[in-house]
Amino acid sequence: MTTEIWDAYLADGTLADLKLTRGEPIPDGYYHLVVEAMVCHEDGSLLFVKRAASRASFPNYWEFSCGGSALAGKMAEQAIKREVLEETGLSLDKLSLYNTYFDDRYHCYFHIFQAMTTNDKKAVQLQIEETADYRWVSPSELPLFIENHLLIPGQKAAITELFLH
Repeated sequence: MTTEIWDAYLADGTLADLKLTRGEPIPDGYYHLVVEAMVCHEDGSLLFVKRAASRASFPNYWEFSCGGSALAGKMAEQAIKREVLEETGLSLDKLSLYNTYFDDRYHCYFHIFQAMTTNDKKAVQLQIEETADYRWVSPSELPLFIENHLLIPGQKAAITELFLH
C-alpha cells in the first residue's frame, strides 16, 4: 500500500511549504485538505451511503457525503471528483463550493461541495471496505428518511438547512 502524502495548509487557507504524511502527527498551525460532496441527481434526489460495519467511526451510519483527504498536488475540485468516482463510481457534472472551515482537533481544512450527477442512479458502485449500501432519497422522502435512520452527527441539521427550508 502506498503512503499518502498531503499538502500542508496554513490557518488562512494558503498552501504551506511542507508535506504531510498520513498517520504521522501534524504540527500545530498546519492542516491537510479534506473534501466532501453532497451528491444530488438531476432529478433532485440525494445520495446517501451506509458506512460499512467494519468502519472505526460511525459503523452502519448513513451519510450524505462522499469524500476524503486530498493528495499532494491536487486542488479541492480535482480531489472531490476523484473521491466521488472512487467511492461511488459516479462522475460529477456540476460542482459548487458550499462551505470551507478548519477543524483544529484533526488539523483538517474542509471544502464541502454540492455536486450534481446525471449518471444512471443504478450505476453506483460501492467501495466495499468503506460502504455497505446506498439509497437515492427524493425530496419528499427526505424528512422521513432522516427521522428513521442513523445519520452521522451534525448531518441532520445540515440536511434540514440545505434541503428542507
